This record gives sequence, C-alpha cells and structure tokens, in this order.
Amino acid sequence: MVAFVKNISRYARAKSGQPDFRIFVQNAEELSRHPDYVQSVSGIGKEDLFYNGNQRQPAAETGYSIRQLDRFKAAGKPVLVTDYVTQPAKIDDFYKQARSRGYVPYATRRDLDVLTINRSHPPD
Repeated sequence: MVAFVKNISRYARAKSGQPDFRIFVQNAEELSRHPDYVQSVSGIGKEDLFYNGNQRQPAAETGYSIRQLDRFKAAGKPVLVTDYVTQPAKIDDFYKQARSRGYVPYATRRDLDVLTINRSHPPD
C-alpha cells in the first residue's frame, strides 16, 4: 500500500504538472510508521476517531489512532477528522477534542448526503 500511494502521488503530480498537487489518504493511519509514506502525501483524513456514531470509541483505540495521526502532524501535514455524531453535547465534545489536538474536525451524518453546518461550530 505504501508503494502504491507513493506511485499515485508521483504520477498525479507529474501528470498534472503541479508538483504541489495534493494527495490526501483516508484512514489506515498505521501506515504512518513509514516516514516515506507520510512525506509522499499532503495529509490524512480519519473517520470515527472519538465516536462511532453517538457511541464513544474505546480509549485504547482512540489513543492508538492519535499516536499514528500525530506523526502526520509532526511532519506538518493536516489531519482531517470526521465523526458521525448527531447529539449536540457529543458534537461539542468531538470538536473540542479534535481542535485541542490541532486536527480539523467535521461532524456530520454517515450518509454524507448533505453538507452539515453545526451552528455552534461554523466553518472557518
């Protein structure tokens, strides 16, 4: 997978003629243990980091993912997190936790069929 993503990144940047063409990977944050992988992408998106629906993720699972995602942050790459929480207090908690880590949060419906604007957390 590491070689595959690196090849896609090189190809997209060469084909587009834009060396800063952005490549964002989704999930599979454990691949961050490969520094060349982290360097070959522009950032990462992670789903269900703090919540799975309106249920809290197990602390060990969240902690593991955060350690991996922080490798992207340490390399200066944005970390985008999407949790599918729908209860106001949990939405607030999700945004607070994500922002405290320097991640870019988005709480929405799992169907992803509408753009969700959370009134207490408008887009920047």
